[in-house]
Amino acid sequence: MFQRTCRVSGLVCAALAVCAAQAAGSPFMMGVNFVGRPAYSFGDVAATEVAGAIPQANWNNACGGCGTLTGLSDAGGDATGVHITWRADTDYLAVPDESADHRLMRGHLTPLGTDPITVTVTGLGAVAIAPYDVLVYFDAYNPSADLATVFEIGSIALDGTDRAGADFDGTFVQDTGDGGNYVRFDGLSGDAFTLEVSCAAGGPAAVNALQIHGAPEPATLLLMAVGAAGAVGRSTDRRAGRARPASGG
Repeated sequence: MFQRTCRVSGLVCAALAVCAAQAAGSPFMMGVNFVGRPAYSFGDVAATEVAGAIPQANWNNACGGCGTLTGLSDAGGDATGVHITWRADTDYLAVPDESADHRLMRGHLTPLGTDPITVTVTGLGAVAIAPYDVLVYFDAYNPSADLATVFEIGSIALDGTDRAGADFDGTFVQDTGDGGNYVRFDGLSGDAFTLEVSCAAGGPAAVNALQIHGAPEPATLLLMAVGAAGAVGRSTDRRAGRARPASGG
């Protein structure tokens, strides 16, 4: 019994070490760059280029105001079962072509008539991330007035303010109440989510890009490790049971 306990404890520790290393070393990343119209192709980000507040490569370039992309690539360039659909109009921000970050912020979605910008992501269960965070980048041409925008996913609503005349200068700033160029939804879960973006006051809303970042929490890793160790332990018991000779008189 003592040997079996030590063996299972060792399996738990080993599984925890592997899971923790995976979570710390390579969290899941996926980015979508809304290029806008085909004429805005100068806003493409090449697969080898790294961009974003959380730097990553292999951004998926989404062209047009309304469309669908299937089998999105993750930051490592691997195709996934994640899909995205969006409905909006398009516009662009005339920032200089100084970096991939600048191109990420050039083309953007804007509301279609009186409807909000709508972006739906599905298939996240295929990449097994829970929880995950969603970063939404925004910056439009507003030289004289602040743009107040409401970003909503489910019951969560975040306010974002694009300050007048503050076009993207190469620095990403999370808006926590004083203005910025991206907002962040933390700790989401589920196979899908829908983002709706509308102008609160001052002009049109903008969505330049969207980024998904996910890694299992420590509690999730512990459950995974214990479950794996238990499965191995049960398998070991079965093998031992088959190998144990029958008792005889």
